[in-house]
Amino acid sequence: MQNELVTFKGMGDGVRINIDEHAQVYEVIAELEKKIIASKAFFGDGNCRICFGRRRFTPGEKQRFETITKSLLPLARVSFESDEKSSAASNDWIVEYKEKHGAHPADTVIEHKPEEKPVTKEEFFSVFRSNRARLYQGIVHEGMTIRSDGHLILLGTAENGAELIAVGNILVIGGLYGTAHAGCNGHNGSYILAMDMKPEQLKIASAQEKYSYEDEPVEDAPEPEQIKKSLFGKRKKKPEEEKPEPDKAPKENSAVALLKNNKIELDNFTIQTFTNLKNMI
Repeated sequence: MQNELVTFKGMGDGVRINIDEHAQVYEVIAELEKKIIASKAFFGDGNCRICFGRRRFTPGEKQRFETITKSLLPLARVSFESDEKSSAASNDWIVEYKEKHGAHPADTVIEHKPEEKPVTKEEFFSVFRSNRARLYQGIVHEGMTIRSDGHLILLGTAENGAELIAVGNILVIGGLYGTAHAGCNGHNGSYILAMDMKPEQLKIASAQEKYSYEDEPVEDAPEPEQIKKSLFGKRKKKPEEEKPEPDKAPKENSAVALLKNNKIELDNFTIQTFTNLKNMI
């Protein structure tokens, strides 16, 4: 009888997923995705601990298994049994130290050189990698929500009160004045890009940031027949003979929003944003 590549076992605080030690990783990942989808009722809302056991994983394999699990169960807390065993083994000397000296090693005084700096943990990015994308053309009005289970491309404008939501990245070829949520399933390596970035709120994975802008000077409203709507939003255009002077023309604020140190930051958008991949992560 052939061994199952993936098996589930309930634990007190979650689920233990046993992976066949000799199977190819691509076969295991395909089987894992299939079984999690088929067992949604078993996982409930997915807010539980998921521990991978039975085989040792390379760092790259750990990232792949964590990414696929979080994409299907965004609330899950993923761990690996091999890491837990290693951590437990490293703690054995602490128990022995306490038995011999009657104190925890943390109670001892350790002197550090002034030039020493604390080691910071490297930030892990979960990036949504897919060719799936939804293209929406037009104006997203107040109260409307546009969603995509992949990336989202808006050729137009998201007005105040509108909402854009995507599992992956969000690109607005126009103005973003409402709310945008990229990486809604927990992919913190996602980004939001807009040709005119003046949002009410931005969200990337679980991080969010609200924005406010000073009111721009309001000019005298033109006659009704002079009001024109363009693809890029509700903009009032003056008659041709009254073109604004170059220094008084409205300036667009093209920018890309990235998650850095669990905080959303806005960077100026240039062509180098895409040619240098390190700028996107």
